[in-house]
Amino acid sequence: MNGHMIDRLTAFLKIRTQEGFRDTNGMKKNVKKLIEYLDEKGLSFSDVRLAQAQGFQGWLIGQKRYTAGSIINFIKCAKTFFDYLKKSGTAQTNPFHEIRRIRQEKKLPRNILKANEMNRLLAAMRDFGAHAGIGKKRLQYRMHVLAEFLYSTACRISEAASVRLDDIDFDRGVVEVTDAKSGHKRIVFLNDFAKEVLRLFVTEMRDEVLTGSNNRNLLFGTDGPRLCLVLNRTLSGVTKSGHLPAMTSHGFRHAVGYHLLRAGCGIRQIQEILGHRAIRNTEVYTKVDKDDLKEVIDRFHPRAVIKSGRQIGKEKK
Repeated sequence: MNGHMIDRLTAFLKIRTQEGFRDTNGMKKNVKKLIEYLDEKGLSFSDVRLAQAQGFQGWLIGQKRYTAGSIINFIKCAKTFFDYLKKSGTAQTNPFHEIRRIRQEKKLPRNILKANEMNRLLAAMRDFGAHAGIGKKRLQYRMHVLAEFLYSTACRISEAASVRLDDIDFDRGVVEVTDAKSGHKRIVFLNDFAKEVLRLFVTEMRDEVLTGSNNRNLLFGTDGPRLCLVLNRTLSGVTKSGHLPAMTSHGFRHAVGYHLLRAGCGIRQIQEILGHRAIRNTEVYTKVDKDDLKEVIDRFHPRAVIKSGRQIGKEKK
């Protein structure tokens, strides 16, 4: 395998580790697959244009050993790696931003928190005062505010990270965000509880919580990747200690769609709240609801009761 390419990969992984990312093992494996493809075709990083990037995806498909999700992950890793190569001057462009990706059936994670589980999670995150050290308390308080914000607005973490103070209208209870997928502006909504949590943060606590290294132009003080990293670490600890299903920052968005559907909200309204351009993206939440109905059948259907050893139709003597 090309030694120069491996050297660039090693340098990339070192920087990524220093930035706090914990995905270096997976990133290394996936980028090595890209290097294998380039080696096979006799290409260098600087040779890669749109046709070669598209060819890498076709090469992966042709091996008939990877799922659509795995191929999409290979392409995501290649895109991230080429962002680094472009920044470092090794590549002139990043064609992986432009390729037509393989389509994947939209599925939701099986472990979306139920409403009562979400309430337990948010209650645990409100207990930021239990942490030792003022720095830890400040960080956990910021994560508590962020969690309430995400669960109210259904924002993606990158959208929440880009919010500025001028984007918030407390009188109307709305926030203007830039949609991470389309780049268009859209309005998201603060429920009464989240609005008061955010108002307290902005008016009284934010200047105390943000440190000198934070970007004070941003509501939460840091960019999307860093904010996502810190929140996911926090969620990992809270879910483990609370014996809750594991979740990441995107779990709040899934939970909003699912909980609204379960409460009787119309699918079109949920589409608007989530900012989906296509209704098919919203309809995926109905599949989870059907899974819940399956659990009901398994639990209460007479044949399931017989299987469990309970008697059906037996008259009392």
